[in-house]
Amino acid sequence: MYIFWPFLWPDPIGRFIFVLQAMSNAPADLKILFMGKLYPAYELPRRYFPTLLTYTLTEPTWPLFIAGTVIAIKKAIQESKDRARLGITFLWFGFVISALVITNPPNSDGYRHYLFMFPPIFIFAGFAINEIFIRIQHNGIKAAAVLALLLPAIIANVTLHPYQYAYYNTFTGGTDKAFRQYETDYWLTCYREAILDFEKEAPQGSQLFVKRESYIAEYYASSNITIRDYRTELKDIQPGDFVLINTRTNDDEKILKDAPAFMDVRRRNAIFCVIKQAP
Repeated sequence: MYIFWPFLWPDPIGRFIFVLQAMSNAPADLKILFMGKLYPAYELPRRYFPTLLTYTLTEPTWPLFIAGTVIAIKKAIQESKDRARLGITFLWFGFVISALVITNPPNSDGYRHYLFMFPPIFIFAGFAINEIFIRIQHNGIKAAAVLALLLPAIIANVTLHPYQYAYYNTFTGGTDKAFRQYETDYWLTCYREAILDFEKEAPQGSQLFVKRESYIAEYYASSNITIRDYRTELKDIQPGDFVLINTRTNDDEKILKDAPAFMDVRRRNAIFCVIKQAP
């Protein structure tokens, strides 16, 4: 743990205790945007995880997984030596997703806490891909098949960069349609782009009040901008000051509701951050 966790290196024991304390004090009153409705983190519907898994992996993933599972079952029937390995691999995913649906634990920010359930999905998808390559002999057709499988991911990487983790597939209409229905940039990645663009347009000495995690915005800001914490310094906002709002839980529709947007950070119609000017 020490070797692969750089955060511990300066003070292994002290920082490990800090992490335990921070995690034990983490609030459970977060709101999660799911299917256009805000839920408390501890009241998410049981369909939360299956729905996100369906909508946030590229389109070929689940057809390949289903086909690969059928192929794996046939392989296990024919070759007894592989049964235990295939069974354990399948149970790896099956146990985790079943536990998440049945126990329905409090959650925040998608399934990032359960990424360890992904390897079995792609292992079984690999069985299907392998079968495709066995059956296709022509190299040109193989190359076309590979391109078809990778194309959704390639397009998403190009169009969403650097917000690839906000990806939703075409089953939801893409990230454009998922916006306002599901969480997108919940890690505030847009702050960097927002601050750099704001510095080009904002008057010298502007005050920018940040709705959430102002220290992140402060990291990117130059001395030309004064970063303030919106939550603790709200009373100090004056007409003409600016407010940076992340669109998580659609906060931008609630804060300075009637104020015009000075600028925003978006990919097509999916908005991740908005900077408004106080009237």
